[in-house]
Amino acid sequence: MKPTKVKSSFSSKVTRLRLDSGKGDGGKPGVSKEVYGPTALQANEERWAAKRAEHFATTGDTMASRLAALDPDDDAEGRDDGDYVMHDETDNNAVNALQDNDQDNNGRREAIRHLVPAYTHRRRWWAQSHVHYVKPRVSFKRYDPRTWADRLKAQALAWSIVMPTVVEAYIAWCNEERASPSYGPPVQEAGDLPPAGASTWQISAVYEQAFVPVLRVVQAGTDSPAVALIRMGLLPCTPQVPSVAISLALLDWYYRLRRHAPRLGVQQFVKALCDMHDRPYQRYLRDQFALAFDTFLAIRREVDARVRDLLQRSAPHWRVKNSCPPCRYKLDDEPVLLIPAMIGSDGNFALKRSAAAGSADARTFASDYKIEDESIDLYANEVPKRTRVTPVHGENAKVDDVTVEELEESGEPGDDAAPTPCVLRWKAAKAEQNKTAPDMFEQTGIYVAICRHGMVLYYCEIRKSGELAKYPLGTYARVMEAGLTPLTAASDIGCALQGTLMRSPMLGALAKAKGLQVRMNSFHGYGHNRLCQVTEHPLYIEGFGLEDLEICERFFSASNHVAGQVRHASHFHYSQFIDMFMQTWDEEKYAALSSFLCGNAIQAYEIVDDYKPVLDEFKRLHNLTDVAIEAWRFEEKAYLESLKAEPSEDVFAMDYVEALIELQETKSVAADALVMLESGFIVVGAEDLANAGSAEIAKRMTKKRKARAAYISALANVETLERILKVEVQWSPESDAYKVTLEKIRLRDYMRAVDHLEFLLLQRVFELSKTHALGTGYKMREAISKNIKSRSKAIANAVKKYNTAAAAVVPPAPSVDFSKLMEWTELQEFDLLRMSRRGDVREREWAKPANRELAQKYYKVKRAQEEIQRCEIELHRLVTAIHDEEAELDRVHGQLLERAHPLAGEVARISRRRSGVNAQHIARIVRLAALPGMARFARCLVPGTREGTSNVPSTSSRTPSAPTAVSHEVPTSRVEMQDADEGSSDEGELDDEEAEQMLLVQDFIGQLDT
Repeated sequence: MKPTKVKSSFSSKVTRLRLDSGKGDGGKPGVSKEVYGPTALQANEERWAAKRAEHFATTGDTMASRLAALDPDDDAEGRDDGDYVMHDETDNNAVNALQDNDQDNNGRREAIRHLVPAYTHRRRWWAQSHVHYVKPRVSFKRYDPRTWADRLKAQALAWSIVMPTVVEAYIAWCNEERASPSYGPPVQEAGDLPPAGASTWQISAVYEQAFVPVLRVVQAGTDSPAVALIRMGLLPCTPQVPSVAISLALLDWYYRLRRHAPRLGVQQFVKALCDMHDRPYQRYLRDQFALAFDTFLAIRREVDARVRDLLQRSAPHWRVKNSCPPCRYKLDDEPVLLIPAMIGSDGNFALKRSAAAGSADARTFASDYKIEDESIDLYANEVPKRTRVTPVHGENAKVDDVTVEELEESGEPGDDAAPTPCVLRWKAAKAEQNKTAPDMFEQTGIYVAICRHGMVLYYCEIRKSGELAKYPLGTYARVMEAGLTPLTAASDIGCALQGTLMRSPMLGALAKAKGLQVRMNSFHGYGHNRLCQVTEHPLYIEGFGLEDLEICERFFSASNHVAGQVRHASHFHYSQFIDMFMQTWDEEKYAALSSFLCGNAIQAYEIVDDYKPVLDEFKRLHNLTDVAIEAWRFEEKAYLESLKAEPSEDVFAMDYVEALIELQETKSVAADALVMLESGFIVVGAEDLANAGSAEIAKRMTKKRKARAAYISALANVETLERILKVEVQWSPESDAYKVTLEKIRLRDYMRAVDHLEFLLLQRVFELSKTHALGTGYKMREAISKNIKSRSKAIANAVKKYNTAAAAVVPPAPSVDFSKLMEWTELQEFDLLRMSRRGDVREREWAKPANRELAQKYYKVKRAQEEIQRCEIELHRLVTAIHDEEAELDRVHGQLLERAHPLAGEVARISRRRSGVNAQHIARIVRLAALPGMARFARCLVPGTREGTSNVPSTSSRTPSAPTAVSHEVPTSRVEMQDADEGSSDEGELDDEEAEQMLLVQDFIGQLDT
C-alpha cells in the first residue's frame, strides 16, 4: 500500500502519513488512519535538520542559542496548538506488525520521541502500545513534565540573570521616549538590512491601538532577546525565547490606571484590548499580559531603587521619617507642641487571601511598608490566650451581661487584665466573623499605622486570626525602632490597648521611656463608657486639637477596592498590589497636605468665631470662670468612679425581692393550673373518665407539674437568699425594706433600659461609619435619620421599654422619642438619663443640660485654638520641606546632567511632578493667608531651617515661597476658599467616589430592621 503525504495543521516539526484503508485491510471503511513509519520519520527528521542548518547559516549563532534555550513558560506564552483528540479503535494489522518486529518497534518509538519531545500520559501510553486514530487537522501539544512551581521558578531565575541589562535598556528607552515620543508600532521596510553582526527574527507585538502579528526584531550580537525588544519599546513575556511582546507604553498606561483604579484587573483590561484589536478574548492572552506586567513592575522597582540611591534616600526608615513633612520636618525655634505627633492604628478584614491560592508561586515581595511576620510573632505571648465574649440576650439582660470562653490563640487588647465595661461592650459589639478566622484564609486582613495626615507608616498581615494584641504591639515596636516617638497613637479600644502596652514585659518600659501613649479616637470614643471618656477622649486631652484620628477608616474605605484583586492571588501578588496601593495613597495624601491643613485651620477659626461669643456671654450671666468649667469634668469623674460597683448587700436585697416576686407569680400559676385541671373534668364513673380526652388530660397534667416544679424552685431560691441576708421574717410588699429595695430594682431596670437603647444606637452609628456616612452633608444625614426613624423596629421597641421604665421610677425620668434621639449626635448624652442610688444627678451643676452644652463648647474652643497653632507650625514645616527638597533635586539633577547620567531624566521627572504639586500647596497657603483674620499664616511662606541641620534657606529661580509664583484669585471668605479648593458644589453632579459612598449609604438603609 502506498502512503500519501497529508497536509498537516500541526506544527511543521511533524509530518503525518495517511494510509488509505478499505474493507480488506482490517480497518474501517472510509476512516483515515495515521501511522508513523520509521523510514518516513527518519527522512522527515533529516529534511528538517537540513532546513535548520540553512536557517542558522543566515541568522547566526544568536538564533541557534535562542532555540536551544529552555522556555520557562511555554504554555503561558500562549502557544495555541489546539487539542489532540484520540480514538479508542486500534489498527490490528499495524499492531501485529509491531509485535512481529520488536526491534523495528523500538526504533519507531525512538523516532516518535525524537520528533515530539514528550506526550501527555495518555499519548505516552499510546506510543508504547498501539497505533491509534486521530481526527484530521488536529495537532500535538507538547507535554511539559515540570510543575507550575518549577516553571515559575525557572522563569524568575531567567529574568534575574538578565534584569540588570534589561533595566539599563529600559532607562535608555525612557530617555529616548521623552526626547521623541513614539506612537504605535515602528514602520519597517521589507528591504531593510540589519546592522553588521546583528540577527533578525520575528515576534508578535501588542500595542495600544494595534496588534502586529509579525514584527521583525533586530538583535545585536551582545544583546539578549529581552534587551533587543526593550530597545524597540517592547517587553517580552519570557526572557529567553519570546514569541509575544507587549508595548512598554501600554504597560505603563495600565500601571497608571491600576494605581488609581485598583479594581481594574488584568483580565478586564485585556478584554478591552481585545475589543480594540477586534479579536476574541482568550485566557492565555491574560496570562501573557500578567507575566509582562509583573516584569514591568520589577523593572520599575529597580529603577526607583537606583534613584533613591542617587538621592540618598535608601537609609533604613528614611521613608517614614520624611514622607510627611508636617509630622517629621521639625524646625529650629518653633513652638513646642504638647503632642509632638499623632497616628491612628486599626485592623481591617476586607483584604483577605485564600489559603489555597497561588501556592506554586514561591516568590517573595519586599516592601518597606510591611512588618515581617517574625517581628509580629515576637509579641504573641505578651497577652494571655484570647477569650470569646458572647452577649447574653434576654428581657432582663444588660448590655454588659456576657459569657466568656477561653480560646486556643493569642489574646486581644485587654485580655491581660480584668475586663472593663469598655472591653466587654466592644467585644460584644464587634462582628463575630472578625473575632475568629476560618481556615480557608491565610491572611484575614491587615493592621495599619497611619499618621494624622494620612501617610502610611507600616502595616502587617493578620494571619488566620482576629485582631489580636500582637499586631498593635508589633506595630508600635517598629514605630519606636524607627525613632518616630514621642507620639500619641489612637485606637478604637485605646483604653485597653494602653494598659496592655504598659503591662507588656517587652515594650512597657520602652514605651514609657520613649513617650508612646495610646488613646481612643474621637468617633469610636463615644462608644466607651463615660468614665473612660472623661479621661481618654480627645475632646478632653490637652494638645489634641481637632484631630479625630479616624484616618484608618478613611484608608480602609479606599483599600477595600483592592480586595477583589487579591482575594485569590498568590502571596507575592497580594503583597505587590497592596504595596502599589499604599504608594499611590501616600502620593495622593501628600498632594492633599495643604488642603487638609488649610481646611482644619478654617474649621478651627469657625468654631472659635461661633462658640466664643456664646461662651463669654454665658459665663458672664452665670458668673462662671474657666476654672469652674474645668472642675465640672473632675467632679463628674469622681462621681462615676464611686459608681463602679453596687454594694453587695444591695445586690442580694434586690435579688431577694425579685425572688419574692417570682415566688408569688409561680405560686399563682401553680394554683391556676390546679384549678384548671380540676374544673375541666367532672368524673363520676369509669365511663366519664373514658370519655374525657386523654390528650387534653395529659396537657393539663404537664402544665400543673411544670408550674409546681417552678414554685418549688422559686421557694428554694427565696430560702437561700433569706439565709444569706439573715432574714427571720419574710418581707412583704408592705414592709419598708421591701419598698426601698423595689425602688432600687425599678431604678436598675431603668438604667438597663438606658443601656439597651444606647447600645442599639451605638450599633447603628458603627454601621453608618462603615458605609462612610460620617462624611456626608446635611441633607444626607437628614435622610438617614428619617429612614432609621421609620424602619427600625428594634429601636422603637427599646424606646417603648425605656419610657415604661422611666415612668416607674420616683421621680419619673424624662421620656424620649425619635426626634430627640436624632438630635443626640454624641452618645454621651445617654449618661444624662442615668440616675444613681444617691439621688437625681441631674441636679448637680456638671449634669445640667445647659451646663453640659456649655462645657462641650468650651472644650471645642480650646481644641480649636490648639489646632490653629498646630496648623501654623505644620504649614511652616511643609513650606520649608518644599524649599529644601526642590533645592536638593535641582542640585542632584545638575550633577547628573554634568555626568550625562542615564537617570538624570528620572530625577527630572520626579522633580517636575513634585513641583506641580508643591505649587498647589503654596497657592492654597497664599489664599489662606489672604483671608480676613488669618494674616498670621503669611509667616509660614518664609522657609525655616530643619532641626539638626545647618542649611541656610537659599533663593531659587523656582522658590515656591513667593506669593507671585502662583496666579490664583484671592478668595474673600472662608467658604469661598473651601468651594474653590474642592471645586464642586451641592448642586453639581457627584464624582465617582461620592457616588459610591452614596450608594453604600442607600444599601445600608435598605438593610435596616423593618
